[in-house]
Amino acid sequence: PGGYDKYAALEELIFDDARARGQALLIVSLGDVIDRGPDSRKVIDRLLGAEADGVERLVVSGNHEITMAGFLRAPGYTHDWMHFGGVETLESYGIDADAWFRQQRRRDEIAKDLADRIPEAHQRFVADLPYLVRFGTLVFVHAGIDRRKPPARQDEADMMWRRPDPAEEPGAAPDGLLVVHGHTPGPDVFVSERRINLDTGAYAGGPLSAARFVDGRFDGILDIR
Repeated sequence: PGGYDKYAALEELIFDDARARGQALLIVSLGDVIDRGPDSRKVIDRLLGAEADGVERLVVSGNHEITMAGFLRAPGYTHDWMHFGGVETLESYGIDADAWFRQQRRRDEIAKDLADRIPEAHQRFVADLPYLVRFGTLVFVHAGIDRRKPPARQDEADMMWRRPDPAEEPGAAPDGLLVVHGHTPGPDVFVSERRINLDTGAYAGGPLSAARFVDGRFDGILDIR
């Protein structure tokens, strides 16, 4: 999250891979593109920027994006976002959140700082991201889904916060869906018939990982270490 250099390097690796294969490209990012790292603003700028020929980007919301959006609607010192990445993200926009605490600024003053420093397009970006996207049997979501419900009826809490249940792992999913997610970091990409977990702990110094899909089928891993 909030780490521009790794993300930019991984995108370039993906571009090169697609060009070598002569394929059009859709990049789906699984959320938590902000917070903790120093470059959240730069990451959003890149995601909103011009796309290369034959490239399309799509971002699903992570729990960090929905928490930032909630803070922007009702900013305050005690908001959860202040405790898991919000301070670093605000700093990337030139905002000193510690100064708000020291000066005991009023909510309306904080809101003015936010409006002055964070571009409206960035505020809309974190507020308007989809929670889940589906392409055929592939489901892309930040954290996971409740397999008892169809994708269109998932709860926000599951899509943003759910952790994998090892009891669900054996065999193919009865609904035939392959869920591609992040949120739960591990040392390596996890691949099963039911799900692929791409969170390899980039925020803590691990690699930033991506999965390649060709014609709806998993076709390998790309990563930046």
